This record gives sequence, C-alpha cells and structure tokens, in this order.
Amino acid sequence: MIPRANLSYLDYLDWKKLNKVFSSLDVYTGTGYLLNTPTGVEPVPAARVSDGFFRTLGVTPAFGRDFYAGEDKPGAASTVMLSYATWQTRFGGRKDVIGQTVTLNGIPNTVIGVLPQGFQFAPRGRAEFWTTLHDPSSCEKRRSCHNLYGIGRLTTRSASGLTARSNAGQNPLASTTTCRGPGNCRIHARNAPASLTTCPCR
Repeated sequence: MIPRANLSYLDYLDWKKLNKVFSSLDVYTGTGYLLNTPTGVEPVPAARVSDGFFRTLGVTPAFGRDFYAGEDKPGAASTVMLSYATWQTRFGGRKDVIGQTVTLNGIPNTVIGVLPQGFQFAPRGRAEFWTTLHDPSSCEKRRSCHNLYGIGRLTTRSASGLTARSNAGQNPLASTTTCRGPGNCRIHARNAPASLTTCPCR
C-alpha cells in the first residue's frame, strides 16, 4: 500500500461531509498564474486553497480579511490574498491595496487580505498569490484527478484518541475511512499526522 498520496476534489468534498475526527479539514494545491503588470504579463507562483485553509493553520491576515466560508464554491467571486513580500515588492506596502484588483490568467481578482510577514508554508513557500478553489478545473471535476493535498486540525477528543491508539500500534484514523468499491482503494491525503486512507475494498 502506498503510504501517502494526493486527494481528488470530489473525494475531498465527501471526506468533509463524513469527517468526524477533525475540527476542520481543508486542501491546497500549487499553481502558477500569468499576472498582468504595467510592463506586460509575468508568470508568478501561486496556490489555490479551500476557504478554511488559513483558519485550519491558525493563520490570521496581517490586515484585510480571510476567505469567507463558501468563497471556494463554484460561481463565487474571484478573490485573492497576497503574501507579505508580494505586498511589499509589488504594491509598495500600501494598505489601500485592499479592494483593488489584480488580473491573473486574464481574470480580475479582488485583493481581500495580506498574509502575516512571518507566515511560511513550506510546500508552497514562494507562492505570491493565494486564491480559492472556486473554479474547479476540468481535471478536478473527475474523481480520478488527484491533485490536492489535505490538511486537518484534530479536535481535542480526537487528539487524545490519536495518541492512545498510536501508542497501541493502531491506525488512529481508521474509523474515518470509507470504501467506494473496487478501483477506489487509495490514500487520500499527506502531510498529516497519519495517512488518511480508504478501507480495503472487497
């Protein structure tokens, strides 16, 4: 069995509904955009996340706001959060950047917040622009498309159970797994305290 692997968007939605272990469960993926600038178009590193991503990490914007609940749903407005360095270098550290628009891949995105200066998320450490998953790609509309990574915050009760079951040599997250039939037995997340896996299919 592969110890860790990616998560599909549709599986993530199911896991979020079925979740009984985490107080919050979110996803992210790396991406790149073409940013319109006064001198032309420039490729920039970025990340796409679910609406509660920063709350799960316990990160609060330096100013402005976080993504609203539901801001990652199809049809939601296009909004973006800036890294602190990007705010400084591209926008001169101006606080009136909130409410302005930046054009990414030809689509205007409203700037809603700036991340803290000390914020570092190693898997996407150089991301300048953070947007939501509100516009799933054609790949993400298929359950076979595994391009997301999961993060979760354990509830206090689950954390206690995790420690106890880990000490006993058991899989502490086994009770949250699901099986969707042959061909869908796979691991659904990585970068978590333990792998979130499906149950054995029969």
